Amino acid sequence: MLYSWKLERVEEIQIAVSTPVFKNRAEVRAHIQGLLDDNALIHTRYGPVGDPYRQGDPVLWIRHARSTIVPNNRRVLRALDANRHLMTPEEQQILAIYRLHVEQFESRHVLDDFTTGTERFPEGIQNIFLNEDMTSRT
Repeated sequence: MLYSWKLERVEEIQIAVSTPVFKNRAEVRAHIQGLLDDNALIHTRYGPVGDPYRQGDPVLWIRHARSTIVPNNRRVLRALDANRHLMTPEEQQILAIYRLHVEQFESRHVLDDFTTGTERFPEGIQNIFLNEDMTSRT
């Protein structure tokens, strides 16, 4: 519970002082692209396929999950939250799924709590903010 409270407070402070609000969708995408690419590379190289302790490289996976993927996920989540006003309704739904994934990933890989769920990475994040067309937004 204390960890959760601390994390919430840290998030509030980081959003307030360090997360940029962008003018357009392309700027948001450019901001998150490198973080997503880094995470994808680590997952491809070391990540589990099925049972995390039978495939991949579990020692390197856990190390990189904690040192890179968890902080990158939080940076992406903060950027998406701060720029939610630029999202389509469909992208906002993808964000909600991504938020669950981030929280559950942290619980598993930082707190070693495997009871929180196993929401997979939403593939829609790979396409979020890619187009400039906002016609579906009302």
